[in-house]
Amino acid sequence: MRKHKSTNIIVVITFSLILVLSIGYISFGNEQSLKNNKQNLISYGSKKQKNIALTFDDGPHPEYTAEILDLLKEYDIKATFFVLGKLAEQYPDIIKRQAAEGHEIGNHTYSHVDVRKATREQFEEEFNKTQEIIRSLTDIESKVFRPPYGYFSSSLQNSVASYFTAFQSIEMAGIPPILGIYTVSSCL
Repeated sequence: MRKHKSTNIIVVITFSLILVLSIGYISFGNEQSLKNNKQNLISYGSKKQKNIALTFDDGPHPEYTAEILDLLKEYDIKATFFVLGKLAEQYPDIIKRQAAEGHEIGNHTYSHVDVRKATREQFEEEFNKTQEIIRSLTDIESKVFRPPYGYFSSSLQNSVASYFTAFQSIEMAGIPPILGIYTVSSCL
C-alpha cells in the first residue's frame, strides 16, 4: 500500500511539473514587456549551484497535499506551496502543517481569479484576502506569489509593482525560461 501511495505521489508531481511547464510556455508570451520592465525582477539564482525549486499550486487538497507532505518529510525535502485563500480557509490544518514543517507558503489568489480579466481592485482584493488568511493561520507574511494560469505581463507587473521583487525561472534545453515564482515584498 505504501509503494502504491508513493507511486501516486510521483505521478501527481510529474503531471504537475508537465502542466506548469506547458501552461507557462503558452502563457508567457509578453517577453518584450519583461525586458523593458526589470526594475524589480531577478531571473536566476546562482548558476554555480545545482538547485531546483519544487512548487505546488491550487491547493491545499484535503487528500493529496497530506500525501505530498508525508513524502517530502520522508525525504527531508522542502517545497513552496502556492495556496488558494478559499481552500486555505477550508483546510487550515494543512496550511499550519506546511508552515510547521518548514515549507514556504505562497499566495495564488483567493479563488484562482484570471488576472487577465480581473480589474486591479478585484486582483488586489483576492491577493490581500489570501495574504491575510496565510498570515492569520501561520503568523508568517507570505513572500511569494504565483499568478493563476501562469499569466504575467507588464500590465500585471505595473498594477502590483510594489509586491514583486523577484521571479524565478525554469529553463530547459531549447525552451525559453518560464517564469514561475514571484517574490512579494508587501501587500498594499
